[in-house]
Amino acid sequence: IAYPFRRSTLQKLDEDINEVVSHLSLGLQVLQQMHIGTLQDDIEDTKAILDLVRASQNSIDICNWLKAPDASINYNEACKKKHPGTGLWLVKGTSFTSWLEKPNSFLWLYGFAGCGKSVLCSTAIQHTLRHRRSNPRIGLAFFFFTFNDDTKQDTSAMLRALVSQLSSQLNDNDALLSRWHASYSNAMPPDHALMDCLHELVRKFEHTYIILDAL
Repeated sequence: IAYPFRRSTLQKLDEDINEVVSHLSLGLQVLQQMHIGTLQDDIEDTKAILDLVRASQNSIDICNWLKAPDASINYNEACKKKHPGTGLWLVKGTSFTSWLEKPNSFLWLYGFAGCGKSVLCSTAIQHTLRHRRSNPRIGLAFFFFTFNDDTKQDTSAMLRALVSQLSSQLNDNDALLSRWHASYSNAMPPDHALMDCLHELVRKFEHTYIILDAL
């Protein structure tokens, strides 16, 4: 059976196919580099988050006094559940942008249990962290309420975590926390005292972002 193409036609088709394969190969390489770049960005963000919320700048006495729960554990758990691009619809939307840019603004995201709010919260934290890089006078603190951990289920736990995180981002944090520590050195500080301390810390920043999950 004679093939219904001339040799020159087949050669041209072969060249076209090779060109398409070359373009596809280049496209795949670009996509792989983008994926690697995204992973590297996520890793850098995670490191920055850990540096941001660590209490190592506070003295041991202050850390033992506050007993602040570690919110970065929940952040890391939520990040593990994300696919690339998860939550971009939220952080690139007008509501979130308005929250970032408008002073004294408030954003409430609601939904039933298990619908993915915690994962979205981790994206919001990550995006706010990137926004913070433009200004060192920006404070960022977050907290995840959870039914799986008794130490992360009440107001005191939230306030202690926020106070610990924000104080670790200040160069002169010792003087402020030491004063509060002296007043309540023999007991856990009550909620109203923690709230007053939080207010003082917030005023030391040009802007402060607080993100709470499962409130």
